[in-house]
Amino acid sequence: MSKKRYTKYILFAGILYFLIIILLDFLLGVRAYYYESIAFCLLLIGLYAFYEKLRLNTPLFILLIFATGIHSLGVFGWYNVSPVGIPWDYVTHFFPFIIVAVFFFHFLSQYMSEKFTFKALIIILLVFFATLGIGSAVENVEYVGYLILGPGEGGLKFGTGDVSNVKDVERSIEITVGGWYNTMRDLINNLLGAVVGTVSMAVYKYCIPKKKKPERIIKRKARKLR
Repeated sequence: MSKKRYTKYILFAGILYFLIIILLDFLLGVRAYYYESIAFCLLLIGLYAFYEKLRLNTPLFILLIFATGIHSLGVFGWYNVSPVGIPWDYVTHFFPFIIVAVFFFHFLSQYMSEKFTFKALIIILLVFFATLGIGSAVENVEYVGYLILGPGEGGLKFGTGDVSNVKDVERSIEITVGGWYNTMRDLINNLLGAVVGTVSMAVYKYCIPKKKKPERIIKRKARKLR
């Protein structure tokens, strides 16, 4: 999928968002989210650079920006007091992984037939396990971040977003065997997101009837590809 003229502005908006997060991080005295914000900026630039090869389109690109950006909203203290009634850590490990599954499904759908086959089933399973793999990699990054940076806020430290009902983070680390419960909770939320994303895309592709494009539109697209 080729970039649109406005795709670069979407990229700029995403980078601007993270620059604002970095600014707020320092203004609010948190100083915990600038690490990941810089990393996410680099990730967005990478997605933009390989836009066509990754078969991205405008909605998917925006969703990926949302998936990366939702975690950084913890700068407002939402890991301490969630604005949605459930722990913010649950939100950041569920919804983004729906989007990750959509990304993998969209990319690998080029290898799927229009009718459901055994090959399609294998690719769908690959989408699911690839999404879980990203979730596992995220947990590894968090663990390495904790080893290097110690306790605190943000994606690379162990803090209030990783514990529940325990105010003393250091004591919580001892109780939960270095964050064991937090890690498993995150992985379960990743799993649920992967299931919802993968199943939703599979149902959309194989269970919902599609309107056939008029022949003149198909011919017009074919002429453009010549």
